[in-house]
Amino acid sequence: MRILSQRRKDARLIVVGEGEMGLFLRTQAKLLDIEDKVRFTGYVPDEELPKFFGLADVFVLPSITAEAFGIVLLEAMASGRPVVTTRVGGIPEVVEGSGCGILVDPGDEQMLADAILLLLEDKGLREELGRRGREVAEDTYSWDVITERIEGVYREVI
Repeated sequence: MRILSQRRKDARLIVVGEGEMGLFLRTQAKLLDIEDKVRFTGYVPDEELPKFFGLADVFVLPSITAEAFGIVLLEAMASGRPVVTTRVGGIPEVVEGSGCGILVDPGDEQMLADAILLLLEDKGLREELGRRGREVAEDTYSWDVITERIEGVYREVI
């Protein structure tokens, strides 16, 4: 965010949820003198999450350790938001397969900022990636589709 805010004075970050990194991230924002550009929501009930996805221009999941899959990534995709995320765990399979976002190397702050900036500055690309993500979320990962696949496996076993 520090890099991004130097290039885009209007950039804002909303950190949703509360986890073990909360205090560290709040302290970092203060030390980096970007606390006026970062809002920490704390815990947000599931039913309120769509509101936050709707506020975002870009969804960022900068994981540095393996994510098995990243349900929050699918939630962002289903909300029609382009994603910027890292090449860890099962995330690349979802993003590369759908063309819904940009993958960056974990821990590469400059690459992360550049990817976010690209999407903030290119509305057409942002909308296209968001559209693709929504389609994939609906066509591949919706509960109707998943349920049908699971029932198919059960039918095969029986």
